Amino acid sequence: MTDNMMPELTLEPTAAAEAVPQLTLEPTAPEVPEPEEKKIEPVEMDEKLLTDEEKKSREESSAKVDKLRGERTARLTEIGKENKLVKQVIDLALLSNGMLKGENLTNFIRRSIELIEK
Repeated sequence: MTDNMMPELTLEPTAAAEAVPQLTLEPTAPEVPEPEEKKIEPVEMDEKLLTDEEKKSREESSAKVDKLRGERTARLTEIGKENKLVKQVIDLALLSNGMLKGENLTNFIRRSIELIEK
């Protein structure tokens, strides 16, 4: 120790020569387990728990949803018939899912050629 009571640190050059641990990386990594697929079970509603008013409200809501879906489908069909490009996009989606066949496939090819020629 020095006069001011502080400890002294002395480094020796041989201290760095001590063995340093080596890290070795291998090209194969352990496989990560696939996450388990969680299955969601549908909940069934017990009709006995609903009041008559709730049953009526549910039926009315279902009827409205069905009506709106029908209107949407009719409108989209109308738009698709009027616009060749929309029809082309719809048929392209059907083709990519393997659902476009026969005369519809032939019409799709003809429209594609027409659109390319423009």
